[in-house]
Amino acid sequence: FYAVMLAGLAQMAFGILQLGRLIRLVSHPVMIGFVNSAAFIVAISQIRYLKERDGGVAAGGRDYEISHHTNAYNVLLDSAPWVDNATLIAMLVEAGCSFLLCLLLRKVTRIVPSSLVAIVLVTAAEWAIVRMIGIKTPLIADEISTASTYKNYPWPSFLDDEVAFPSLSLDTLNKIWPTSLSLFAVTLVESLLTFQVVGDFTETFGSASRMAFGQGLGQFVSGLLGGMGGGGMVGQTVVNNRSDGITGVSCFVAGLSMFIILLGAKPAVDVVPVSALIGVMYYAAFTLVQFKSFVHIL
Repeated sequence: FYAVMLAGLAQMAFGILQLGRLIRLVSHPVMIGFVNSAAFIVAISQIRYLKERDGGVAAGGRDYEISHHTNAYNVLLDSAPWVDNATLIAMLVEAGCSFLLCLLLRKVTRIVPSSLVAIVLVTAAEWAIVRMIGIKTPLIADEISTASTYKNYPWPSFLDDEVAFPSLSLDTLNKIWPTSLSLFAVTLVESLLTFQVVGDFTETFGSASRMAFGQGLGQFVSGLLGGMGGGGMVGQTVVNNRSDGITGVSCFVAGLSMFIILLGAKPAVDVVPVSALIGVMYYAAFTLVQFKSFVHIL
């Protein structure tokens, strides 16, 4: 937790010093490479859900998940078997429907986010059609644990009797600063690049320094409450943006929605098929790819 809090303080200092303007030094080819590689990684990482993993994370597949979060390309090289043919076909059809709904519904109406409609309709199809013919595709409940217990709620880690904090000293600082530096650099660079990508999409540019300060404040509070550090996710950001979430309010609503889910909306989330989210993420990857760049390369 100290490492996360220290990284947060460093990011706040980065913002206060107005160093966010350094993002302007990133060349256009670098941005194109970042966007295309991010799209490729998002697409590749979804393949793992089509393979057997010893019952998912909750039932012992945690090591599998960690290996694929640290190296998305493992899914192309491992020997894990595919799910059975019937389940695989059903998942591909559901993911395809989710992708097409995200892609086409946005052209018809923007009153309701196309990704939300896709998830609702594919979930309805899963329970009304797929399960009625005897096929069960993996659900969110099979992949992660969203149990809402006391320990899942934000609670200052220094007030938790189960957490033993080391004393603040130079020895502690020497132990945590390498991790803090890595967290500071990786999350800040990815967030700044994502910030730039969204600015290009919307043709609106905010303050990168203010974004860095806000992220640092979030890191610090997360560590204070016993949470983990993090940064901007380009895939989720694109989904949000393509759902017409183009202001800071959309980020607030996204966070508030996640908090509501953790507080009591677990049953509604658990019944969503994973394939519905696969389709949404492939839509994000498709939107990210800069197809013109491949023409220029050729």
